Amino acid sequence: MYRILYIDDNIDNLELIDEGLTELNDEPKLIIERSEDPFSALKLIDKHGYDAFLIDVHLPKMSGFELYNKIRSNEEFHDQPIFFISSDETSNLKVQGLSLGADDFLSRAMPFEEMKARIITKIGKHIKNSNQIEIQVGPLSVCTKTMSAKYQNDFLDLTSIEFKLLYCLGISDKEFLTREELIKFVWNKNHHEVLPRTLNTHLSNLRKKVDQFGVKVISARDQGVYIKIEK
Repeated sequence: MYRILYIDDNIDNLELIDEGLTELNDEPKLIIERSEDPFSALKLIDKHGYDAFLIDVHLPKMSGFELYNKIRSNEEFHDQPIFFISSDETSNLKVQGLSLGADDFLSRAMPFEEMKARIITKIGKHIKNSNQIEIQVGPLSVCTKTMSAKYQNDFLDLTSIEFKLLYCLGISDKEFLTREELIKFVWNKNHHEVLPRTLNTHLSNLRKKVDQFGVKVISARDQGVYIKIEK
């Protein structure tokens, strides 16, 4: 199952492509998340992990090509598969998009089976060539490349901070991680600016999201934070 962010200012296009790709019965399944403008999309990208991006060329306020460059400038997504999509199939437009480095230029008139096949193929090659690391945190599967976590086939709606906390706690071989260690891992160079209550807020939010799967995020006074898996 792959998670795609589709950016298009036309609601009808969003619904058509979403339904067309997700209703196909063959594996792997696609989850399509939708955004109607590039600025909202960039906010989503800062919070979530995606396996690929599908971008309409003609976007308001910022062209699809400009949005492509902004996504590529993010170190986490500098080599993530990105596809342009348009009803405008003029040669110059395709050449411009592919010259930027896009993985493919898709036509809206394309059969959904072919569109999905092209997307799946590029994602598969990317995963094969990347240093993707996947670990298990109890029943949860955590992928460092896409910064995503899922339970069976259901993705957890984690922010990037919540994901880093879950990953850090999941790979640690220590009985506890102090709050200082968590802050340094998650916020890296900016850790001096982070207040303890900020960490507590993110831990509380993470706790609410993973608790239902039997993954307990426990804060022990004067010791630190750890994960307990309930069977």
